[in-house]
Amino acid sequence: MKRAADTYLMLCCIILTCLNIQSCHDSSPTSPGASDTKPVPTATLPPNSAAHQLQGIVSGTVTHRALPNIQVTLGSRSTVTDAEGKFTFSGVTGNNLVFQMSGESIYPRVATLSTSANERIELDAIEKDSGFHLGFYRELARGNHPTEQHLYPLQRWVSPPTFYIDTNPKATNEEEISKDTIEQIKQLLIKITPIFTGDVFEAADIQLQYFNSDGYDFSLIPDQTIVISFDDSLVEKGAMGVTFTEPSFQTKPSGALSKAWIFVLNDNAPYQEVGISKIELLAHEMGHAFGFRHTSQLPSVMTKIGVFGGTYSNNDRLHMSIVYHRPFGNQDIDADPQPNQKSFEEILGRQAFIDFAPTPFSLKRTNHLAQNSSPAAHLFSTVPSQNIFE
Repeated sequence: MKRAADTYLMLCCIILTCLNIQSCHDSSPTSPGASDTKPVPTATLPPNSAAHQLQGIVSGTVTHRALPNIQVTLGSRSTVTDAEGKFTFSGVTGNNLVFQMSGESIYPRVATLSTSANERIELDAIEKDSGFHLGFYRELARGNHPTEQHLYPLQRWVSPPTFYIDTNPKATNEEEISKDTIEQIKQLLIKITPIFTGDVFEAADIQLQYFNSDGYDFSLIPDQTIVISFDDSLVEKGAMGVTFTEPSFQTKPSGALSKAWIFVLNDNAPYQEVGISKIELLAHEMGHAFGFRHTSQLPSVMTKIGVFGGTYSNNDRLHMSIVYHRPFGNQDIDADPQPNQKSFEEILGRQAFIDFAPTPFSLKRTNHLAQNSSPAAHLFSTVPSQNIFE
């Protein structure tokens, strides 16, 4: 028995030795340099290129209520919102997306959004039964007044302007701009700034500044400012106010409003003669400075001077808010600029909006102004004739 066990143990040792030798041969390189080969790194896709699920909701621009049965299109795919206004797209790639919305209850909408993976987005569209008036909006925001008949892209401020009240009285019939006038203007700006911008700009930064009237030019005023100056020589032309707007084509977005300069009568007599208050006129001119144009279809501060008789209407509040809740360059009816769009057709350069008295003035109250050049007239000479609107 002992001999058999020794024989078995010897056989096991021989087998193990052979296996070890074979293993050593298998670990040797099979080709020159094979032992120097490094593992190939696994390619990773950028996060934004990965397909993801996108959930969203469509609500009304005016009422903020969820909108059911709205067709939402993204590229070649479409879906319809459910009873709660919700929708879902799967397999979405990219982060700059263009959504098209349509339905019987809304005006067609094209919205451009930047999104991230698995983000829940919110879209809105203008409801047809919300008090929104397309004809009025086209006048107010796009220049479709009967005397203009254009459909410009939205041109507005993209950041809050600073307001300057010009205290230089040289072009007026008075020796100074009164404290009462300055205080009235301050209160007006505080009141209308959030209304004219739909609370996008909530506060008004108001400063006093003496601007030199010997060389009125847009280069005199800083960027991102609206200046209110006084020029009693306007009465000689039958005008009560004029507003100049200046876009910037050197900043992004190119063509957004960068400066505005308002000139109004300071003398109280012309206002009393035609029955219009200085604040009513200034509210109208401020509308131009914020990017709004003349209207005719609904009661509005932007109708012809003397027709409305207030500083704003509910029509103004609703439609002005929509303008400032749409991106600069939004086009008719309601289409946002495309991603990476660098220019916009028909964005106007310097413009002038002149507002005449409802009836001719009986008195020409210019006193010493004959010897002084009109600052408003000087700026008029710098505006192309096709960009002057009455």
